[in-house]
Amino acid sequence: MMAGLFAGQASAADLFVPQVIIEPELFSWTTCYVGADIEYNTGTSGSTFPYSDYNNDVTGPGFSPRAGCDYQLPDSPIVLGVVTELSIQNQRAASVVVAGPPAQTLTTTFPWDAGIRVRAGLAADKALFYITGGLAIASVSQNLVIGGFDQTATNTHVGWAVGAGVEAFVTDDISLFAEYIYSDLGTKNYTFPGANFDGAGLDTLPFFARNHAIKVGANFHF
Repeated sequence: MMAGLFAGQASAADLFVPQVIIEPELFSWTTCYVGADIEYNTGTSGSTFPYSDYNNDVTGPGFSPRAGCDYQLPDSPIVLGVVTELSIQNQRAASVVVAGPPAQTLTTTFPWDAGIRVRAGLAADKALFYITGGLAIASVSQNLVIGGFDQTATNTHVGWAVGAGVEAFVTDDISLFAEYIYSDLGTKNYTFPGANFDGAGLDTLPFFARNHAIKVGANFHF
């Protein structure tokens, strides 16, 4: 009888199956990527008083390849990263800055800009909300026509950029993003040999450059 009792207890124990809880794997933004965006730019370049009439608002589209890496802190929604990009732009504007005679026409062009920025954001599963900032570099060209005088001066400006954006994965490897970037590119001196801005032989003016860009694009993560 005792043997039967023990056998019954053993059979009941054999029927017990412990419950196993499998936690879902958390999504991680720790990855590197390459991507590209299309953008619309609104920039300004001009001189300062008393030559502040030498000013143009420069707008146009652009295209930017980019590459970067992100790291999500363990057990945290905080994501830190770095991104670099090169923007090929079609920003150009011309205006009559002095009615004359002779009339003076200034044409300003932003052919390209580049940058390397850090970004920091908060992840909500497959979505990321971030701010960004860092180094900005841009080429700016000023063409001045005064009657038969026609001179072009080009400089590379170095400044800073800040912005914000949102990015979200739409597949395991592809994300879409939208961001806004403001760039302050500082001031450079532009020399137009033969010009005479003040009647005493002044041929050099300082020009500042600034730009606003709205970008939408896609990244491939690996």
